[in-house]
Amino acid sequence: MDNYPISSMVKVTVSDLSWLSGAWYGQVGDDLIEEHWSGEAAGTLMGMFRWIHEGQVRFYELLTIEPDGDIWLMRIKHFGPGLIGWEEKDQAVTLALVGLQTGEAIFYRLGSDEPLWLFYRMEDENMLVAFFERDETGHKPEDEFRYVSQRAEF
Repeated sequence: MDNYPISSMVKVTVSDLSWLSGAWYGQVGDDLIEEHWSGEAAGTLMGMFRWIHEGQVRFYELLTIEPDGDIWLMRIKHFGPGLIGWEEKDQAVTLALVGLQTGEAIFYRLGSDEPLWLFYRMEDENMLVAFFERDETGHKPEDEFRYVSQRAEF
């Protein structure tokens, strides 16, 4: 892991990430997206993502955030309709938590030659934004997943 920008996150607890918890809904063009994060339990968070295109599921994701020694990992498993897995059964897309501040978490993908960062950011109590960045050029606003809380009007 020396090749990745990972530093020890010993002082992080699952409570520091609990702001992700809740039911989040958004749109990408005409497509509907939703992401649900559980409350903290057993030192972990668990999430679900669903993308709906023209009334049909495009894909699902099962997500977990849990500690692995001094590092916090997000693991993502992708599934097509019918719960057909994309990754091998004992594999997952794995990202390490590399940055954390109030209302923002930054994860870095492990095991890939291409740099990839995943950002989660609370814009306010009812707006969660998630996006990927591949390099120093940042991201385009249209590549953001913008969610509103189920508590807010959708």
